[in-house]
Amino acid sequence: MAALPTPPAESAAAAALARAERRLQAWATSRPAAAPLARLAALAVRVDAALLRRLRLQLLPHAEPGIEADLWWSGLHESQGRNGFVFDARVQQLLRSQLAAAGGPVRPLDQAWQVTTSLHAGWPEALRTEEALTYHALRGDGAAQVETLLAPALKAMAGGGDARALEVARWAQRAVPRLPDAARSHPSALALWLASLLRLGLPASQLPDTGAAGLPAALQWLLPSAQLQQPQRLALDPLDDAVRFQQLADGAPPAALEISLPRTGVLLLAMQVLGTTGQLIAERTLPLDAAAAEQLVPLPAGWHTLHLRNLTGAGWQLQREAGTPADSDAPLPWQRMVVQVLGPTGPVGMGTFMSPTDVVTVVDALEPALQLDLRADTNKTDGRLVSLMAQDAGGNPRRLKARAVVLDLRSPLVLLELTLPFDDAIVASRMTSDPPLSDAVWMPPGLRSLQGRWEGAVAQLDARLTTSPTNERMPPDRSARHVGLALRQPLGDLPGIGGGPVFVGNVLAGIADLASTDAGAPQSSTLWMVPTVAVDRFLAWARRPESEGPRLLLHHAVDDPYGKGAEMDEQAVQRIEHAARRARLHLVSGPEAAFLPSAPTAGKAPSDRPGGDWVAGVVRLVSPVTHEDATPDGRMRLLALAARRWEQPDFGLLTLGFRQTQDRSTLPAPLAGAGKVLQDIEKSEPERLARQLLDLAEPPDPLPPGPLLAASQAWLEAELASLARPFQRTRRDLDRVLAAARSQDLREVADFVVGRWNSSSRLDAVPVVELLAQLALPLPDAALLDALRAAGRGAVLLNAMPVQLARLLIARTHAGHAPPPCLVVRDPDWSGPRSGGALQSQLVDTLAGVLGCHAGEAQLLLDRLDLGPWVLVPTRLLPDADALQALERRLPTVRFLFLGPHDDLAAAATAMGAIALPPLPERADMPWMQGYKRLMEWARPRKRAPQPASSRRPQRAIPKTAKK
Repeated sequence: MAALPTPPAESAAAAALARAERRLQAWATSRPAAAPLARLAALAVRVDAALLRRLRLQLLPHAEPGIEADLWWSGLHESQGRNGFVFDARVQQLLRSQLAAAGGPVRPLDQAWQVTTSLHAGWPEALRTEEALTYHALRGDGAAQVETLLAPALKAMAGGGDARALEVARWAQRAVPRLPDAARSHPSALALWLASLLRLGLPASQLPDTGAAGLPAALQWLLPSAQLQQPQRLALDPLDDAVRFQQLADGAPPAALEISLPRTGVLLLAMQVLGTTGQLIAERTLPLDAAAAEQLVPLPAGWHTLHLRNLTGAGWQLQREAGTPADSDAPLPWQRMVVQVLGPTGPVGMGTFMSPTDVVTVVDALEPALQLDLRADTNKTDGRLVSLMAQDAGGNPRRLKARAVVLDLRSPLVLLELTLPFDDAIVASRMTSDPPLSDAVWMPPGLRSLQGRWEGAVAQLDARLTTSPTNERMPPDRSARHVGLALRQPLGDLPGIGGGPVFVGNVLAGIADLASTDAGAPQSSTLWMVPTVAVDRFLAWARRPESEGPRLLLHHAVDDPYGKGAEMDEQAVQRIEHAARRARLHLVSGPEAAFLPSAPTAGKAPSDRPGGDWVAGVVRLVSPVTHEDATPDGRMRLLALAARRWEQPDFGLLTLGFRQTQDRSTLPAPLAGAGKVLQDIEKSEPERLARQLLDLAEPPDPLPPGPLLAASQAWLEAELASLARPFQRTRRDLDRVLAAARSQDLREVADFVVGRWNSSSRLDAVPVVELLAQLALPLPDAALLDALRAAGRGAVLLNAMPVQLARLLIARTHAGHAPPPCLVVRDPDWSGPRSGGALQSQLVDTLAGVLGCHAGEAQLLLDRLDLGPWVLVPTRLLPDADALQALERRLPTVRFLFLGPHDDLAAAATAMGAIALPPLPERADMPWMQGYKRLMEWARPRKRAPQPASSRRPQRAIPKTAKK
């Protein structure tokens, strides 16, 4: 049976299981006498010394006592404390399979169960339930038992209140993934697992793969009522080889094909794909991104019917119309997606239908006068129409009229809006990523002949093609970077091709741009293509009204009692407002605007204050009459901006000058680094200023697309390659260090760097060490970074003590962005009602010291702003649930990370009402810390201490030369 696209997590899980099998086999080969004890003990959730002793004495009476120590120090553990250890999940899975397969007059599985259940009779109910589920699933009689054992947990989640439901969800998050397959795939266990992860708001990477089991029949009775009251509506657009899901806004008119899903953090949809004869050819549960406006899900070739079902049990059926082409060859009707852009004397370029009302082309296809008007964003374009020529369904030419709406600020594209819809327009599905190198592409030919098609392949861009073809264009940003195409046609045939569609099969891959305009360049058949990722982003931006755009705060600090300053700066303010409208941004100002919540960042939920407004960046205008802190209100606005910049160092800040080329203001430390040289706003081109504002509000993501673990690693390695150049001798040195870092061996990294790389007091090597330490973090898998990023506000637990390791873990989740500040509090006293007061005072003092303000002002900023720094607490004594709740009430926006070796991390997290992060490899923090210390000593060479006078050698006096 064919399958829908397999998530990367599946291949990663298979690789992790293979590693665990090799690890277990190596240990069992070296300790053959202890291997049977490991199998018997694998039935327990947590293995303690008493259990090992009883299992050895009763079930392995002839074995040596030393096998207990062999297993205790085997390294097969996920976590270990004084009172016991927890097996690595995948190692435990293998051991349990071996235990279930063992036969004999009396099954070892039953014997191990009798010993385990008798010793653990006094354990908490949750742990006993988990062990009972494991035993019955391994024994093969678990179907009825699983339902009975999980009934109390399901009942508590459904009707026990939010607090009890959250407690059960946290237990299920840890327990259900470790159960045997027979128990984990049971509908009751699957329902509990899905409901728990959705209630906790965890990312799609942690959702279970339901496989052929699909979604449970209905989950609405387990989900919070808020997720069911206002479902998310989705419009369906079936294509030849995919189905497109588009989110519909609340109150939007009904779509022709529409479904609705509970508004959970991840939208779940079960899909079955049937062929023409009704056979099942693919089946999967799809996690859809709730934040994505549009998503494309590929379908197997030859699909005929889709069965869809949501979490509440509601279902839909979608059947392919007869006669719809299913092959991958591009038919001639696709060429009718092309329109010709007409000038005064004939065709000047091509455009591409995006919908029956919209056409996209490149700016060079328009008349020069219209280009200038669009760049200046004047009102002259309202009455200026563009003439187009298209083909209807019968291939007959049709004359169309369109209005040039807007030029893209980050690509050479322009949007044309038809005055009347063209119902015969051909619209293709679009690729969601750039096509790989050498991928075969085709496109309709140029304006000389629209018959046939030109074929080619994706190619590496020539260096001379990496600049804009005309001086008027601004360079594209990272998301709109051009893709090279190699065609067989000579360069002389290419003029007029700009704006035409480029296809991979039947899927639109991008919009063709102009070839090189360098007159002295040799003949070449390489041209540019704007990828569809940039096209979709441009369309979303172009159709967005200003009122729905991100908010920018205009900080215009003029406190002139006579109003002269405001009158002088009025021209500059108008230029900024005009540029904001051009960028489709919402500009806010005023005293209270400085206290609006900031844009949400990784690991931080959006503010839930009334109104829900937030600002994405700040535009600071400096002029000769600027007075940042002339009044108490002005000083508080300035401190509010500095506090926000401290809490989120990469929070957007753009400082502009009006008749002032240098900023002479005395600013708080977080703002002082924004640059003293100002951009003269009177000399700024309108389009360039609008681009600056847009980049300020919506900066491009520096991480490549993909899972966080791989994306952050790629970014860190690229940064390291540039920063490490002054220290390394050859490129091969960096390759060897990167290989050690990828294997998470920081000690080997330190050995090589200290021995081979150069260190100098004139060069700062600390940033290089920080990157190396992040690359070599002892991460068990991608789940740790995902869980840390999704933690948001509240408290999380990690089984590691070094504070530097935790700080760099947080930095790794913010790779590509400046990480938030981390405040360290060591072993606080949790006893008494004032236990959180000292921590709050420490946070206030820290903020006051950073901003250079009084403690009262810092406390006011904490009360009014949505500041969410990390507080790292290395401690063995954890607060109870009441103490933690009191602390979170005092500091509702702060994020707490408790560090320390805890015997049972999951149980401790449940007891205090926190989230347990996936555990690090056993004692991985110690070798990591040793390597980190060596690297820091190398990066900061210690100066030799001056020798005491008594130990210095006497120096011989050198006689002076007598003058002649």
